Amino acid sequence: MTIPPTGQRPPLFRLNCMMFLEFFVLGSTMPIISLYLKNELQFSGAQTGFILSLSAISAFVSPFISAVFADRLLSAERLLSLLHFASALLLFLLQSSTSFVFVLFLYLFYWMLVGPTTALTTAITFHHAPEAVKQFGGIRLWGTLGWIAAAWTFRFFFSSGGNLHGALVMGAYGSIVLGLFSLTLPKGLTNLNKKIVLLPKDSLKVILHPPTLLLAFFSILFSMADRMYMYGGGPFLRSLGFTEKDIMPVLSIGQIPEIFGLALLGLCITRIGIKKTLLIGTTLEVIRFLLFSFEVSGPVLYLAISLHGLTYAFFFITASIYIDKNSTPQSRSGAHQYIAMLVGGTGALFGNIVAGFVSDYAKIGSGAGQSFMMFWMVPMLLSAVGMAGIMVFFREREMRG
Repeated sequence: MTIPPTGQRPPLFRLNCMMFLEFFVLGSTMPIISLYLKNELQFSGAQTGFILSLSAISAFVSPFISAVFADRLLSAERLLSLLHFASALLLFLLQSSTSFVFVLFLYLFYWMLVGPTTALTTAITFHHAPEAVKQFGGIRLWGTLGWIAAAWTFRFFFSSGGNLHGALVMGAYGSIVLGLFSLTLPKGLTNLNKKIVLLPKDSLKVILHPPTLLLAFFSILFSMADRMYMYGGGPFLRSLGFTEKDIMPVLSIGQIPEIFGLALLGLCITRIGIKKTLLIGTTLEVIRFLLFSFEVSGPVLYLAISLHGLTYAFFFITASIYIDKNSTPQSRSGAHQYIAMLVGGTGALFGNIVAGFVSDYAKIGSGAGQSFMMFWMVPMLLSAVGMAGIMVFFREREMRG
């Protein structure tokens, strides 16, 4: 992708809107999909976990789509539009389906289409904002606001009838709006002669740097724990007496501290370094699941939920910054693709599968006899192992040569 000519004002307002709509779409379904599958479609925990694990496929498909289609056959902006139009169709089909096999395949194809759109929005941002390194944090903040807006839009406009079908319909409408909006973005240049490189060697060198590889391994554990949170959050709140229309707004409390975490992150890394910042995030992660395991309610519950955004900022974003520090402009994109496959793909796959089996074992959703303490202890232990591993083994070293 090329940088806009000097003197041409970057379309920051449109980039903000694009990021807002992208995470509005994702925030429409991800917080409640496990509850929808278990309570409304009556799937077992294992069936629900298996369906949700299919979202990991997108982490492996995204690099292929980016390498073959984005900027080679279609500009990233037009590809983003096409993917969201197709995603909207699949969401409309998904919200009216009840068969396990049909839902499984629809969800698989949905994530094969919508999964790569996050990487595309990032690529579009870096293309159209000449000072994207400085501006990306502010643009990405609109994504957090979009996730929060999805929760409250559902609460007031799509929750009639007391079920969660409206969340999927809202996500479909959001994809249509973003598909149309993407057509207004300045079109990037296509390059039909662009060489396809799925596994760039210079990026592989970054990942095989021992501290980075170690960080990636422990990040998989945190990714698994995070997926268990996404799986269990909705059913947990339902068990505490929250109605379906209130679950998404309550879970959105977790995104609010993320805004402040992102604002303080740069100062924190500068003052205490990468490792200590990572340990702040991992410690908050352990505390969060420990509080959940006591099945807390009231102010303590809201405190535990609010830690979600801080752990995301202080761990996952910090880990991305560490990779950036060890990447060149040529290796950066590929390095993040590798991490997405290792952490996002593997973590999502095993995290959802484990969540499904633990959910059945802990009798989540059965009413009498269900044990959320048992459920939340698993991601707490995963987080504790990751925290201890980073504390003992991780050394903050930059690559040489």
